[in-house]
Amino acid sequence: MKTLIFHLFAAALLTSGSATAQSSFDSLVTSADSALKQFATDGTCQQENKDAASTVGKALEGIQYVAQKPNTNADYYIYLYSASWCPPCRKLMPSIVEEYPAIQKSGKVELILLGADRNMDAVKAYVEKYKAQFPATWQGDSAVIKLPGNQPPRGIPGAVIVNKEGKIVASGYGSIVLEWRKHTIDK
Repeated sequence: MKTLIFHLFAAALLTSGSATAQSSFDSLVTSADSALKQFATDGTCQQENKDAASTVGKALEGIQYVAQKPNTNADYYIYLYSASWCPPCRKLMPSIVEEYPAIQKSGKVELILLGADRNMDAVKAYVEKYKAQFPATWQGDSAVIKLPGNQPPRGIPGAVIVNKEGKIVASGYGSIVLEWRKHTIDK
């Protein structure tokens, strides 16, 4: 649809007869042709994808992390709410650490620990204790509080799975992290 609008706009400019109109027309046709070729190749339109950047991905860029930075181009994000002082969290953490390589390998889902500890140093110690390789940050950071779809549960461990726009697709006890495929790529 956007391509058709580009062509109509370009045709209107071209009929005006100016050299600027011809240049604008050539540029628009080249851009539209490129988008159509991309669509024919893999079913996506790169021009439109650039305009539709991930809301969550953008929000994640301004946050400080322990371990590693998150994949900001994922289709889904798992916010794991957990803390070092929480016995059920500590019991669940080894299973999540074990599952993370599969999550990361999918390329479509990213897990981020939103630590409910007293500060970032405590979150770092918690992550290091379990040798977690996923991104982790402190839940109390002002940028984390503003994350799209960030709705901390009433208790921990808890998890919220959001799409790239921040719409919640699943939430509950932290063990839903182990069922991530069911709520994301198997949807």
